[in-house]
Amino acid sequence: MSHAGASLQAEHVFASIAESMAMIEFDTQTRVVWVNRRFAHALGYEPEDLVGRHHRMFCAPEFAASAQYQELWDRLRAGQAFSDKIQRLTRDGRLVYLEATYSPVRDASGDVVGVVKIATDIDAREAASRQFAEQLRAAARSLSDHVGDGKATVEALLKFMQHNADSALHESRQIEELNQHSSEVGKSIEKIRSISYQTNLLALNAAIEAARAGEAGRGFAVVADEVRSLSMNVQGATTEIQNQIELSFKTLGTITKAQQTAVDNMREGQAQGQHIMELFQRISASALELHASAQLMPT
Repeated sequence: MSHAGASLQAEHVFASIAESMAMIEFDTQTRVVWVNRRFAHALGYEPEDLVGRHHRMFCAPEFAASAQYQELWDRLRAGQAFSDKIQRLTRDGRLVYLEATYSPVRDASGDVVGVVKIATDIDAREAASRQFAEQLRAAARSLSDHVGDGKATVEALLKFMQHNADSALHESRQIEELNQHSSEVGKSIEKIRSISYQTNLLALNAAIEAARAGEAGRGFAVVADEVRSLSMNVQGATTEIQNQIELSFKTLGTITKAQQTAVDNMREGQAQGQHIMELFQRISASALELHASAQLMPT
């Protein structure tokens, strides 16, 4: 292939790139020597508005005055290419994002005589990314808030259940004490019945002896009958009391069983609540990680 053919091919390649990409060329003094429409329009200009202007017009004033800006051009003049996501200033003062590559241009002697910049307008993509990042941060904040509310609710529920469990346990102990007292009363009643039974036997024996004594024992027989009658009344009363105590025992047993079931259910509820709290804590940790990751995304 001839040298002319090679040059023609290079020109065609350059023209093809200039058709599809935003391109601009600077001299080593940072002045614009050529720019295509795609680049000029991306920043709100026409090509003729930019020729002869300095590169710093495209930069935010603080960046144009920085050591970082000077270092960029020093490296380009030394032949070092640069490629990165950058922000540049439009005609109406907005900062837009570009994906740009600065490539030094050398002459036949190898000296850098200019810089070609090829750029892609990624502002819409960056805006979408920022919007997504903000939505992610908002979602992370919302999740953290909901997790906090959920933890507070579960904590309040656990406290309430603990209070009820303590109350039920206290009542259960009182019922147990009542059972013990009832049992002691039952033992006392049994003793009274035993004494009454023995008294009844003594009264019966006394009545028999009074009958044998005839007229002399008649007064004693009356007393014996009264004692036996009283003894029978005591036995009847103690039997009734015993029946009432047994009924009370059954009722207390049912109540005790119900109380124990309630305490067991509350303890199971506390265990489940604690498990839910642990889940909330894990979700909270994940929410914090999500929020931290969201903070690292572009703003």
